Amino acid sequence: MIDSHCHIDFPQFDESRQDILADCRQKGMSAIVVPGVSCDQWQGMAELVASINADVTDAPRLLPAYGLHPCFMSKHDAKHLDQLDAHLENGAIAVGEIGLDAFETDKDLPQQMALFRRQLSIAANHHLSIIVHARKTQDLVLKLVRESGFNAGGIMHAFSGSLQQAQRLHEMGFLIGFGG
Repeated sequence: MIDSHCHIDFPQFDESRQDILADCRQKGMSAIVVPGVSCDQWQGMAELVASINADVTDAPRLLPAYGLHPCFMSKHDAKHLDQLDAHLENGAIAVGEIGLDAFETDKDLPQQMALFRRQLSIAANHHLSIIVHARKTQDLVLKLVRESGFNAGGIMHAFSGSLQQAQRLHEMGFLIGFGG
């Protein structure tokens, strides 16, 4: 069993992380995908992944993904895209968590779209799948992925779209994650 999306590196897990991971391992979980959300978080996440993976007998293997999450737009800078491109060489299994979020109306959707397009291109160049965050943007995400020519698939995290959208995603090589 693999958990396809867990921010186990976030500080709120600092005190209980080892117990949580041991419990996951005991219950049969073999791996956890850990998505990145901002450039300032990637190095700490990489160090945690390396530390945990050094002894996977007590914890599931952690599988890192690096991305610039749409809900953290104020933390992102254009140079972070170059850093993402370079950081993917550190054992990344995917680019993520990336996508679009229109849930909160104060988010700059055109800026999110530009960032998403660039990350799709970076993922394609590295032949990596993507982990997608999409709130109130399912059709727009589908459109941008199609337009980009990206075809490496990925995971649509916390999917809340329609059956038709899920079928289109499946046809494009995506797995559907349900949560929230």
